[in-house]
Amino acid sequence: MARQEGKRTLCSCLRSTMAMRGAWLAAGLVLLGQVQATTRTIDAENTPAGPGGEVPSGTCKFPLEFNGQTYEDCITFDDVEWCRNEEGFWGVCAPIAYELPPKEEQPTGPIAINEVMAGGDAEGFVELINIGQETVDLSGWRLTNEVTDSGAGFIVGSPAGGFACLDPSYTRLVPEARMVLIKGDACSFTFEMGQEGEVHIFEASGNEVDMVAWTEAEMEGGQALARLPDGLGYFSPNVPTPGLVNDGSSAVKVDSAVALSDCCGRFLDTPGECDCAAFDIRINEFMAANSKSLRDEDGDFSDWIEIFSPVNADISGWALTDDKENPFKWVFPEGVSVQRNGFLVLFASDKNRSTIGRPLHTNFALDRSGEYLALVRPDGTVATEFWPSFPQQYQDVSFGHPEDSKNMGYLMSITPGGLNSKERKDYGPSIYDLTENPQQPFEQATILVEATVRPLEGTRIRDVLLHYRVDFGPEKRVKMTDGSASQNVTSSSVEERQTTREASPRDRLFSAMIREPTKRNQMIRWYVTAVDGRNGTSRYPTFETENEPEYHGTVVQDPSLDNSIPSLDMFVEDEEAAATQEGTYGSIMYNGKFYDRVFINRRGQTSLLWPKPKLKLDFKGRIFDWMEGEDKVGSINLESHYMEPGTNTYMRPNIGSAYFEDVGIPAPVIFHVSLRQNGEFYGLFSLGERINEPFFDRVGLSFKNSNMYKAEHTSFANLRPLDEIPHHLRYAFKKENNQEEDDWTDLYELTDALAGPDTDAFLYDHLNIPAVLNEMAAQTLILNHDRCSKNYFLYHDFATQEWQRLPWDFEQLLGVGVHLGGDESDTSVTFGYCLLSCEAFNSPFFCDRNHPQDPAESVQLLNDPSIGGAGGGVAPSPSQGAGSAPSTQEPPPEEREAEEEEEEEQEGEDADTAVEEEEEEEEVDPADCPSGILRFFQPGCARRRMSRRLLQDQSSEADFEYNPEDHWNHLTDAIFSVPQLRRMYLRRLRTLMDEYLAQPSWIEQKIRTLRDDIYQIADLDSAIWNPLHPSHTIRTGMQQMLGPGGILPSRREQLFDTYGRQTNWTVIPEEQPDVIELCIARVMKDGPEPQRFVEIKNQENIAVDISGYELVGDVEFTFKPGTVVGPNASVFVSPDVLAFRNRRQSPKGNERRLVVGPFEGSLPEEYTLELHDKADNTIASTADGMCPDN
Repeated sequence: MARQEGKRTLCSCLRSTMAMRGAWLAAGLVLLGQVQATTRTIDAENTPAGPGGEVPSGTCKFPLEFNGQTYEDCITFDDVEWCRNEEGFWGVCAPIAYELPPKEEQPTGPIAINEVMAGGDAEGFVELINIGQETVDLSGWRLTNEVTDSGAGFIVGSPAGGFACLDPSYTRLVPEARMVLIKGDACSFTFEMGQEGEVHIFEASGNEVDMVAWTEAEMEGGQALARLPDGLGYFSPNVPTPGLVNDGSSAVKVDSAVALSDCCGRFLDTPGECDCAAFDIRINEFMAANSKSLRDEDGDFSDWIEIFSPVNADISGWALTDDKENPFKWVFPEGVSVQRNGFLVLFASDKNRSTIGRPLHTNFALDRSGEYLALVRPDGTVATEFWPSFPQQYQDVSFGHPEDSKNMGYLMSITPGGLNSKERKDYGPSIYDLTENPQQPFEQATILVEATVRPLEGTRIRDVLLHYRVDFGPEKRVKMTDGSASQNVTSSSVEERQTTREASPRDRLFSAMIREPTKRNQMIRWYVTAVDGRNGTSRYPTFETENEPEYHGTVVQDPSLDNSIPSLDMFVEDEEAAATQEGTYGSIMYNGKFYDRVFINRRGQTSLLWPKPKLKLDFKGRIFDWMEGEDKVGSINLESHYMEPGTNTYMRPNIGSAYFEDVGIPAPVIFHVSLRQNGEFYGLFSLGERINEPFFDRVGLSFKNSNMYKAEHTSFANLRPLDEIPHHLRYAFKKENNQEEDDWTDLYELTDALAGPDTDAFLYDHLNIPAVLNEMAAQTLILNHDRCSKNYFLYHDFATQEWQRLPWDFEQLLGVGVHLGGDESDTSVTFGYCLLSCEAFNSPFFCDRNHPQDPAESVQLLNDPSIGGAGGGVAPSPSQGAGSAPSTQEPPPEEREAEEEEEEEQEGEDADTAVEEEEEEEEVDPADCPSGILRFFQPGCARRRMSRRLLQDQSSEADFEYNPEDHWNHLTDAIFSVPQLRRMYLRRLRTLMDEYLAQPSWIEQKIRTLRDDIYQIADLDSAIWNPLHPSHTIRTGMQQMLGPGGILPSRREQLFDTYGRQTNWTVIPEEQPDVIELCIARVMKDGPEPQRFVEIKNQENIAVDISGYELVGDVEFTFKPGTVVGPNASVFVSPDVLAFRNRRQSPKGNERRLVVGPFEGSLPEEYTLELHDKADNTIASTADGMCPDN
């Protein structure tokens, strides 16, 4: 008899089942003679014809003589039982017919215990079967042994085994499907099953639905107790068959070479030619828009494909492809097979995994809009092909052969790994190549909209309609005309609509015109519906979820638009909602492309209270074409340029972006755009790149092999030791990548090490020192003050185990003070951000413990003579600046308690005031509010963005108390406390001063270029958003920035003169000499390749900046920005910095070595190396010898 697999659930236990099947069968071989032989017949329906076309039938003849042996039952080839009939022809043995118990003794269902095995050398198992007519969800059902008390046993769908145990594909059983539970598996029971015992199954409600008891004799010799036949029969001792049809066959497996030809798993009576193509191995079902139906082993809802075979088939070397020109795009690995009438499910995830015994993944994903898909045989012929493409697909709807027939269609339910369901007929024709992003029309112009419509096989197109709207007006519709007449859609007409989709003979080209009296800057949107003869209806765009586009569209051109900077159009039905944190959906037009259903909301912290909002645009997928030559992104920021630390220049973030990029620091790109809302000028904004995967790709950082943390909290993200990872660090920082890896250990170890006893060695071994020094020096030069305890990212590279810091939020650079250019002489505790004139903020050592960002502490230090303060901005000496302890004195306990009580009372008053303000605002009569943007300045006239109560995140902050360490950065302070690193930092700062601040200033030239681009639009913005301050224009801001005594001249004077001259204040070194003494000190060419190195030594008594220098010859390396070699010190260039630090012999880690890499190339026995400066001058060479001391 053929042991045929029944329907199965896709659960992790099946892999274990398959692995252990051999052990169970071996254990049961001794039982084969115990089952009484019965009459066997040939199953003509499942027996292949011989070479002459004969299909044998009739009764099997026993004894069976074969290969010198005599058998009393069928013999097994490749798990299929065969016999000879009376005429001597081979045929497949039909299943044994069994006697059923009386109706009252049969299980009531819908679930029955079908087979159990207890004890013995093999693991025990319990097999359940669905004998009902409906799918059953076993979540919450309970399986027990003889201990049946409430709470005892195993609960199906328990999360203890992992997320896979909760997956519906595990817990749901379709009719006739089996679930095999193996003792000890992740999603299975652990209770004992003795040689004499019981198993019970209870519904979630507690009702018992089935049980089985056995004796020691029935489980003797490794046999199982199984129902014969499946589901309804008596329990009888039998060979274990977990996951397979139970039977009492005593067939013997034969491994001998026989004179039978194996044709794709089928045996013929004589050798002959075999045509695998004659058998219907095919793609039986697939899903191209999976959001909840089936998870892969990573927990992702990947697309999936099901393969069906009516025969035992080894499909090693077969292939799946979505590219007709590349038929072997993804090849099944050696050893992949499908059993007769069985299924193989694999994921089309683009993850490319081909390990036997693990889930298979193709190296492509499926396009839900339709694409080519094929199953290809090893000889290159096609077994299944969707040409030119499969139809448009819908979310969580599978496509395949309804009820495993020859037809194709959408399926009523998904059945990966089982028989397919019936066809659903409510979906209509596929709609392709709908007109998208046409040339923007002028006023009164018409718009031609075209779409290709392809009916499903066996159906016809009945109607195609164009639906459209102007702005947010009523929807209109017009019938589209079949322009293809009796001809097929030509390739030229397809190309005109900018598509690469291959045409089908069934394609029809429909078109219609939108004729409306449109005006400048109006938005026009459209979609298409199609109906077939079965009343099946389709829509494009499909708009199945709120995060998908509802329309295609465009915007009417405005010839008067100022094109000095890009324009971005934003359309929202609720204008105020777009400026709230809750946000709303809208449409965006940018650079000739239209994006629908973009989520728009307010972002920021302090900026939540600004009238002019900072915004985030979320495109719900990487589709936004934001910058030519760069990858598309899924979201982007809009910087508002509303409040700056001085009169508005509308360019501080843009200056910072360009400056950091030119200095060699990974930083987001920011550039100006003119923003219009609903056709009206809204303001001068800037598009700002977000720190996410596309950013990592652009700047050359690893997204997956790293951790990136964003410092968010005003006080607690300054890397001071926080003793509770789960609470404190997660409150202070936000993890930007690898969020599924709930492990913050590396950040904790960093904060712990910065407070540890051997900080120096840690800094050398765990920081990307060039990158960190470069970022610190660049931030100092440009006076970006809001960076000590927030507004930066920490990047931890797993490959090198090095940390570096990335800047973020450049609005506060080159500032005067918090008064927007107001009174700097006010150095009170409340208004202490005198950024430009106070040494506490303009010092090269800003952010160390003596130069904290906190205004209160800064003013205290500023006026404290014990640490060098003199009350008027006079700084402590450099020797007192970095690394010395702050002179702060804690008030007596009773005074502190009184202060805390007063603070709590004030917080309560503030919260009450916020509530009162909100209540008062609700009572304002809208008729009393001014029109336009002035409503934002009238209390109660605009929807509130954020109350004071919301600014206080009381639930988290209540666990923190004020700490003097809150406002200086512990990484910065640690670096300044190491004399060598401090010298290296100051040398890099001097390099940047000479390159970017010395006249003619790079920064000044950049400012003037940006001013020329935006000054007219900036004036329009100022008139709208600063109606109460008409003098606060970009001209005033530019004068404050560049004029005599302005910010940039003052900063130049501070760094070059105050901190750089030979005075008592000198901390910044003189300009680096043109000629410096560097030499190649050592070349290690022996030992493991990753641990080799080249040592470059600085023979000067000053730190030397070698950024941009190159090592050339047998190995090549360019020294990154920020690479500075200390006085009489060395830098080691390695192919693997982590391997260098793991060397057993010196030089190695924990020795305070500056190590950079990786270099390219290898070091042969005879090598040549040269060191070139940035002008390509050779300053050291192995041909000239090594360093004098070497």
